[in-house]
Amino acid sequence: MLQNFKIKTKIIGMASLLVVGILITSIVGIYQERKLSTDSLNSLEKAMRSDYDDEIKNQVGAAISVINEIYKDYQNGEYTEDEAKLLAADLVREMRYGENGYFWIDTYEGDNVVLLGSDTEGTNRINTEDANGYKMVADIIKNGKNGGGYTDYYFPKEGETKASPKRSYSQAFEPFKWVIGTGNYTDDIDKSVNENKKELNDIVTDNISKFFIIVVVAILASIVLTIIISKEILNGFKSIIKSLEIMATGNFKEEIPEKLLNRKDDFGIIAKSLENMHSAIRNLIYEAKNAANGNNAMAEKIGENISVLNEDIESVSAVTEELAAGMEECAASSEEMSASTHEINAASASIAKKSEEGATQAIEITKRAKTTKKKATESKSRADKLGNEIQYKLEEALKSAKVVDKIKVLADVILGITEQTNLLALNAAIEAARAGEAGKGFSVVAEEIRKLAEQSKEAVENIQIVTKEVTDAVTSLSDNSNMLLNFVKEDVTKDYDKFIIIANEYENDATFVESLITDFSATAEELTASLDNVLSAIDEVAKTASEGAQGTTDIAQKSTDIHDKSELVLSNVRESIEYSNIIKNEMDKFII
Repeated sequence: MLQNFKIKTKIIGMASLLVVGILITSIVGIYQERKLSTDSLNSLEKAMRSDYDDEIKNQVGAAISVINEIYKDYQNGEYTEDEAKLLAADLVREMRYGENGYFWIDTYEGDNVVLLGSDTEGTNRINTEDANGYKMVADIIKNGKNGGGYTDYYFPKEGETKASPKRSYSQAFEPFKWVIGTGNYTDDIDKSVNENKKELNDIVTDNISKFFIIVVVAILASIVLTIIISKEILNGFKSIIKSLEIMATGNFKEEIPEKLLNRKDDFGIIAKSLENMHSAIRNLIYEAKNAANGNNAMAEKIGENISVLNEDIESVSAVTEELAAGMEECAASSEEMSASTHEINAASASIAKKSEEGATQAIEITKRAKTTKKKATESKSRADKLGNEIQYKLEEALKSAKVVDKIKVLADVILGITEQTNLLALNAAIEAARAGEAGKGFSVVAEEIRKLAEQSKEAVENIQIVTKEVTDAVTSLSDNSNMLLNFVKEDVTKDYDKFIIIANEYENDATFVESLITDFSATAEELTASLDNVLSAIDEVAKTASEGAQGTTDIAQKSTDIHDKSELVLSNVRESIEYSNIIKNEMDKFII
C-alpha cells in the first residue's frame, strides 16, 4: 500500500507520527509529574502526622516511666501512697518537651491532678467540652483506660479566642487510677503541608512550562528538519528524473550534472550509476553509427566490384569446364565463409558484453566481500572487548558497593547506643526527681540527652532505609547488567559470526564470476579457431579460382550462371544498403 504514495507524502506522514508521539509523551509526562507531586504530598503529610503521634505517645510513656519508678519506691516502703502520688504529680507537672510540650493527669473520675499548676487542679472536669461541644476530657480518660489512645478536639490557643485543632495521647497508670496525657496543636502540621504543597506545585508548574517549551521547540525542529530533508530528497529525485528524460529523447550529449555526481549520499551513487549507463549507451550508439557507415561503404564497394565482375564475365566467352567447377567450389566456399563470419560476429558481440559485465561484477564483488568480512571481524572484536571491559568494571563496582553492608552494621551499633543513652537519660531524670530542687538542672540535661538519643535513633532508622534502597538498587543493577552482557555474548557475537560466514559466501560468488570470465575466454579461443577456418576457406577459394582461370571448357554456361548469381548478390547488396541507411537514420536521431 505504501508504494502507492509519493515520497513527499511518506515523509510528511513520518513527521506527523513523530509529532503525535512527542505530544503523547508530553501528556503522559505531565500526568506523571502531577501524580508524583500529589503522592509526595500525601506521603509527607502522613509521615509528619505519624511522627507527631509517635512523639506524644513516647512522651507519655516517659512520664509513666517516671511515675512507675516512684510507685516502685512506694512498694518498697520508701513513701506512703499520698507521698508517692504527690511526688509523682510534682515531677510530671515540671516535665517539658519541645517548645510548648507539657503533661496533665486526671483521675478515672475526672478529677484533675496536674495541669501546669493552674486553678483547674483539684477540680472535676469530666464534662469539659471543646469549642464544638465535644466532651474531650471524658474521651481522653476513656481512651487512656482502654490501653492508650489518641483524642482530637478543638481548643483556643493561649491568648486567642478562635479554636484550633489539637490532638492528644493519653494512657492510664492503673496503680494510682490516673490517666496521664499530653498533646499539641496540629495546625502547624497543616500549615507546613500547605506550604510544601504550594512550593511543590510551583516547582511542578515550572517544570511543566519548561517541558512545554522543549516540546514546542522539538516539534518545530522536527517540522523544519522534515521540510529540509524532504526538499533535499525531492530535489535529488528531480535531478535524476530530468537526466533520464533527456536521455529518453535520444540526447546523450548532455552530461549528468557535476553537482549531482559529487553528492555523497544515495543520490550520488545513483547519479554515478546513471553516468556509467549514459557513457555505455553513448559508446554503443557511436559504435553502431560507425558500423552502419562502414557497412554502407562496404556494400557500395561490393556493388561496384560485382558490376565490374559482370562486365568481365560477359567479355569472357570461352572458359573450360574445370574453371566452371572451380567457380562452383568458390561459391560454396564463399557461403561457408559467410556463415563463419556471422558466427564470429555473434560470438564476438556476446564475448564483449559478457566480458565487460563479468569484469565489473568480479571487481565489485571481490571488494565488497573483503570489506564486509573485514568490518564484521573488527565489529566482533570490538563487541568482545567491550563486553569484557563492562564485565570487569561491573565486578569492581559491585565490590565497592559492598561497603553499604558495613554502613548497615554501623547503623545497628549506633541504634544500640541510642537505646542505652535513652535508658541512661531516663534513670538520670528519676535520680534528679529524687534530688528535688538540687536535681532540677541535672533533670534538664538528662532530658536534652534523651532528646538527642531519640533524634539519633530516627537518623539511624533513616540510614537503614536508605542503605536497603541502595542495596536493592545495586542488586537490580547487577542483574540488568548481567542480562546485557549475556545478550552481547550470546546474541550479538553469534550475529557477527553469521555475518562473517555471509562475507565468505560473498567472496565465493566473486570466484564464480571469475570462472565465468574464464569461460568467456574459452569462447574467444573457439572464435579464433573459427576465424582460422574462414581463412582456410578463403585460401581454398583463391586456389580454386586460380585453377578455374586455367580452365578452358564450358566457360560460357558457367559464366552465365555466375552472371545470374552476381545479379542476385547485387540485388541483396542494394537491399543491405537500404537497411544500413535505415539503421543510420535511426542512429542519427541520437545526439552524442
